[in-house]
Amino acid sequence: MDALIDSLVRQFQDSSSTASIAVAMADDNIDDMDLELEDELDLSGGATAATRQPETDEEKQARIMDGYISALPFPSESPEEMREELNRIVSKMVIATEGRHWDHLLAWTGAFNSWLSLKYPFPRELRASLARMFWEIIFIPSLELQYIHSFASTLIRLIGNRLGSKRKLELNELTLPWNRLWKLLELEMWPKKRAVMSNISRNLHNVLLHLAEACCDYFAPSEIPNMLDTFLPLITKETASSMFSVLAAFLPASHAHLYLPFMFKSWEAFHSYKIEDSMISQFAALSIAHVAGTASEYGPEGSLSWKDVGIYSDAEWGMIMRACLASMSIPVGSSKGGSSTSVHADRSNPSVFKKNGQRHAWLAQIIVYSMSVDGPVRPPIGEEAKPEPNAEKTFLAGSKALDSLDRRALPPCSTEAWLLTPLHRLITSVETFFHPSNFGAWTFPLLTFIHRLAAEFSTRWNDELLLSCKTPVAQRITVDIKRSFVQVLRTPVLLSMFAKDPIATSYAQAALKHLSILEPDLIMPQLLERAFSGLETVNETHRTTAAIGALAAVPSALTIRSVWLKGQKHLVSLLEMCLPGIDINDAIKTISTSLFITTALQFIKIGDLNVEGGVPLAHDAPGEVVVMKAEGAETPMMERLKRKEMSEEELEEDSLVKQSTAGFADWVVSFFRRVFALYENLPEEGGKSGKTGGKTEETLLKSLNAALDVVCANLSDSLFTLVLNLVYEYCTTNARSNSVRSIGNLVNSMARTRPKETISKFLPFTKRQIEIELAAGASSVRTTSNTAAALPSDTTFHWNLAVIRAALAYGGADLVEFKDDLLSLMTTLRKAKNERGYSGFGRLVNRTLATLTGTYPLEQRIVNPRQWKDPYFERSHHYSWGKQFSNPKDVEVQWHVPSTKELEFAIEIFQQIITPSIVELEKLIQVPPTSRDGVWRNDFCRMMYLVRSAWSGASCLLIEGEKTGGDMCIDENYIAGITPSFKRPKAAFALTDPADPRYQTVKALKERFGNVLHQSFLALTQEAEVKSEAADAVDASIQLVRALDIYLLDYGVSRDTIVALKRQFTMARDSVKTHPKQRSFPRMVWIKRAALYGYSRMYQHTNYRDRSALDDQLLVDLVELSLSPYTRVRKHAQSALLAASAYYRRAWRFVLPRIIDELKREISKGKDADPDRQKGMSTVPSSFSNMP
Repeated sequence: MDALIDSLVRQFQDSSSTASIAVAMADDNIDDMDLELEDELDLSGGATAATRQPETDEEKQARIMDGYISALPFPSESPEEMREELNRIVSKMVIATEGRHWDHLLAWTGAFNSWLSLKYPFPRELRASLARMFWEIIFIPSLELQYIHSFASTLIRLIGNRLGSKRKLELNELTLPWNRLWKLLELEMWPKKRAVMSNISRNLHNVLLHLAEACCDYFAPSEIPNMLDTFLPLITKETASSMFSVLAAFLPASHAHLYLPFMFKSWEAFHSYKIEDSMISQFAALSIAHVAGTASEYGPEGSLSWKDVGIYSDAEWGMIMRACLASMSIPVGSSKGGSSTSVHADRSNPSVFKKNGQRHAWLAQIIVYSMSVDGPVRPPIGEEAKPEPNAEKTFLAGSKALDSLDRRALPPCSTEAWLLTPLHRLITSVETFFHPSNFGAWTFPLLTFIHRLAAEFSTRWNDELLLSCKTPVAQRITVDIKRSFVQVLRTPVLLSMFAKDPIATSYAQAALKHLSILEPDLIMPQLLERAFSGLETVNETHRTTAAIGALAAVPSALTIRSVWLKGQKHLVSLLEMCLPGIDINDAIKTISTSLFITTALQFIKIGDLNVEGGVPLAHDAPGEVVVMKAEGAETPMMERLKRKEMSEEELEEDSLVKQSTAGFADWVVSFFRRVFALYENLPEEGGKSGKTGGKTEETLLKSLNAALDVVCANLSDSLFTLVLNLVYEYCTTNARSNSVRSIGNLVNSMARTRPKETISKFLPFTKRQIEIELAAGASSVRTTSNTAAALPSDTTFHWNLAVIRAALAYGGADLVEFKDDLLSLMTTLRKAKNERGYSGFGRLVNRTLATLTGTYPLEQRIVNPRQWKDPYFERSHHYSWGKQFSNPKDVEVQWHVPSTKELEFAIEIFQQIITPSIVELEKLIQVPPTSRDGVWRNDFCRMMYLVRSAWSGASCLLIEGEKTGGDMCIDENYIAGITPSFKRPKAAFALTDPADPRYQTVKALKERFGNVLHQSFLALTQEAEVKSEAADAVDASIQLVRALDIYLLDYGVSRDTIVALKRQFTMARDSVKTHPKQRSFPRMVWIKRAALYGYSRMYQHTNYRDRSALDDQLLVDLVELSLSPYTRVRKHAQSALLAASAYYRRAWRFVLPRIIDELKREISKGKDADPDRQKGMSTVPSSFSNMP
């Protein structure tokens, strides 16, 4: 171990002077500890791949890094700077490892993972050395479980050996000894009885098995005989199910011929479902690894040669297909389950490992990755004569593996062939089990299998289109195989799309997504026939919902010309027929309709191709060529069309598409009127969070809001003006208490697209109405609880406040033009005394400041802004529907970056609106406790809510400078030099220069806010001691706790925000992703990735923050509040205290001794002790148990 670390140190010392180091990228997913982007999108232009020279590692690294940092609106660090930071982090990791300081190594490992997320160059040699170091650390005796988990996760991240991604380290760059892992795993599999009793929740054996699965390819193939000699003697009747899991995890894919015959023999010998799972998972991995045969990465000696069916013989293939049929739970013969007896056998000797079986996915991988033209081709139906008894056996598209899925098998010519005949009918012979009326235990296995077949086939087909594919041409999937494969699955999938179970339907829809792209001419006509029939059916709601869901699964075929030329002309008709699906009485149908609208319209422009650009192109207008000449310029598209010489079919489809887009205007109006009708029938808003109805209604509204965002974002200029007037008319003539939040979301969707037009339209009216309502007594009844019902007389006030708050959510620079009106409106809203009124005012200030001071993308349209505004694009945007970009540098991200005027406006809001509130708070806390009544508490809650909302909205306004004065709790665990200290990456903070007067002004305002919070705590504590009815101050105490939470934690972006952004990015990517190695994505996906990367840089500023003396004082205040006798206050304070202790350096070491001292002091009181304080004291320390 020491020699390994010394070697690592020497390499680290020499790395800075080595100019030609090979580099790799850290492209891991988000995990439980830090946030990371996937590099599945990193590539250069796919269109020029054929002419591009092979990249070196340095060139690839530079390109990938440039793809990330070039999208940012601010300068980033140079590779040299980040290399120095990497060197510093690695040196600290080495020092901590040498000294066995695992707490510090864990912290520096977190810093290392954060560095990886920035996508800067990482030397491959250093990656391999660190992987070996973590491998050795895991086996150090008596290492705590949390450290093993963390270091194992980091090791897996370093090697990146996961399906669908490029290996981070080649097989010749890293070799790991397997026996040390096995020795540790063996102890965990069969521990001593005393160890079992003392570690009931210990789950290390599953962690180690997962580690073996990730690292098995780095075990030396020469060790396979030793592995078999070690594992096989341990296989007994009791241990077989566990040991075969070990075999599958440890055996490398290289030189599989040494153990593959044994695996099949063992499969025959044991009757166990668990063992069968282990076998099938191993065969699936081998099928993928050796799909190229002897041309695979393992070399001629380590590769498996292809046999009768893929890498399997006919006999072995027969065993696999029998297992496949038995796994579908089809009631064929005397047994319903096929493997029911083996399940009972496993219960008597269960495995020690808990693994989620993915048997149907593994079987699909085996079948798909065994397909090739490996036999005589069967003639098409109708062309083959009646076969002779001894005729040569033929196969569907010449593929034996594909033929195993088809029912059309010639009569067998031998007994063995007769036994295999049912396997040829695996899919089509059980078509009746796919029928919606035939629901049973077989439904989910069959549909899961169909879905995975389609997904795996799409993956392999697209992989073999790449120039880097190593699979020999003779072993690749052919066009005939692809077409025959889709024909085999078509009928089962189209039957299953009407399944009555929503989960079963989702599997069928996922399969349709892949099949419609593979062979749209085979799938789409029949799908549309069923869809039109289902949408026209009035009395069968289930068919309508199923049809809409199926259409939502195939947006590419309906919008992208290159996928299916005939799809675009059907889009408007389908949208019109789906409008009745927006129905408050049928939530599932409404959600499905919203999903279809979202997926179908998110990558197109909604506009009439016949009138866009101001020139009508109807039948009574000049022809298109005449219009082009009148404009005096021939566009590049026309030149391209001339060169291409479009066929008659293409010209006819173009004409039909243009005619169909004439219905967009009517559809948009009908859609919004349908939304208005739904809003009018919503249940009343209420509850603690003001939700509309229950979970069903909330889910319905979320899906509808997503559809509104998409529709508003992609409207043409004329249609947006039409919609704006329509929504304005509705908002100014209605005020409904049941749809206040909903109408705000609708206006928010419009403001997101065109903020200036939206604000200028709504601000004058809403400002005037709010002033009238407040003058008439709206929001004048004082309340402090969010559970109080809203007064009917306040409905108009709340309605208009929600509208203007939504209109101000975006725009940034556009808000400056309305500065005077906004300041006047905010001053007027200070009169609101009702909880719903002043909380709405606080959210308005929050959104305004976030809009002014934040950095965010302004739009996410299908093309770059310059092309969107191009007059020719307006007349021919259907050519760009679903447009995808393969190079991130081709995507122009339009960012909002705070300007000087915006920052001045934000500071003016603080000075004119927030500072008077702080002054009033300072006056309120000076009032004697005996003089505080309901009016005092209402004023305190109002002012505190407003101030904390403002600082929450300005979380990105100021970058924290160096903090001093905090108690670092230096003890025997503090080691100078290796205690974590991190260099923060550059991020999008608005004010970063401490010498800037604006920086000093904002900093002083925040410090004043912190001091007011401490004085407020003292005032409320004094009141609790003096007044016996202190329970009335619970609402004020909760406001104080939430303000403390915002002061300490609302800095930069929160983890919840990053997780939400990651979820949005993943959903956008997966909606158009068809295979793991897809490299071309719509512009919106690239913009979401750029936003996620930028915010993840800012998130790193929130971790390991230093503490000032004021921060320490506020933490002490939180400790006292977490011991409050009132449960609501105590729970809120404990949550805030735990979060703050996780984000500030050594904060828990500062907090925990004070809690323990209070607990000792309370225990010493004996019977006079306060049980509520004891509850708080016992709860808080247990929350710190997982902190290092």
